[in-house]
Amino acid sequence: MSIHPANQRIKDRCLSAPYEICIERARYFTRSHKRTEGLSPAMRAAAALSETLENMTLCVSEDELIAGNRSSKTLGVVLPVERGDVNQILSRDLDALCSRKTQPFFIDPKDKAELFSEILPYWKGRTVRDEKKKLYRKNGLNFFFSLNPLAHLRERKSLDFKRLARTAYVPNYSASSKLTGLFEVLHNNPALVMNVFDVQGHLILGHKNILKLGFSGVREKAERGLSEARERGDREGQEFLSAVMLSCDAVRRFSERLSLFLENAAERETRPERKAELLEMARRCSRVPHHPPESFSEAVQALWLTQVAAMVA
Repeated sequence: MSIHPANQRIKDRCLSAPYEICIERARYFTRSHKRTEGLSPAMRAAAALSETLENMTLCVSEDELIAGNRSSKTLGVVLPVERGDVNQILSRDLDALCSRKTQPFFIDPKDKAELFSEILPYWKGRTVRDEKKKLYRKNGLNFFFSLNPLAHLRERKSLDFKRLARTAYVPNYSASSKLTGLFEVLHNNPALVMNVFDVQGHLILGHKNILKLGFSGVREKAERGLSEARERGDREGQEFLSAVMLSCDAVRRFSERLSLFLENAAERETRPERKAELLEMARRCSRVPHHPPESFSEAVQALWLTQVAAMVA
């Protein structure tokens, strides 16, 4: 089966694009968290999502028929700085990532300066990773090598250490960076059973709820639940449901921003066919995912914007 020419062009652009680092999410999450210190974790997370969706760069590539981007770059790595795993890599090895021969990353010098002067310093001691360290240490869950020879023999039989070494090998890294990385993995992952690095995006969303209710319907359910939580004095429930409502509002404003962006792009477009495509995308984004989709194309657009919002979060 041959690929559609438009899809081939999109594929070629992605495969030929450089690997870049986008700091927008890190910038806006940091800005929001500085303002919301003292609030509940749920409200801080929702406020940071709202801040990012309100301010992040919007993009639409040539040939695209489904709108929505999570990064300002074609192949743009976003930085979940509040989780903390990537911060160690950036602090120690960003230059190595940008100078390696195979698949180097690129970052704008101004973005790099902001990252090291404003963003990363704020998160020292404040990340999820930092909190995990404290709790693992407090509860005696840190990884320790066994001194029992029989235990080492059992480990050797059950683990393919050569394959693990090949998987962990990173070229162009200094010996100190590799040792630090090994220490971080052992220190932060009790018995190596827990996740090794950041898990952003490793989740299953309730897409059926968006298809059936839209974010407006989800918000209405949260609002009803909030009233019930107030009646029973459930403070934590109130915080969570308020955060759900704030997140729903943030996604609505995001899709409205995107709709207006597409309308403006259509005004500048001189080709009638592409102009019609942009206007149709704008129309879909004016409805979904806030309202339940009424067609297949609206359903696809609704699911994609839901996924974009989740990846930003």
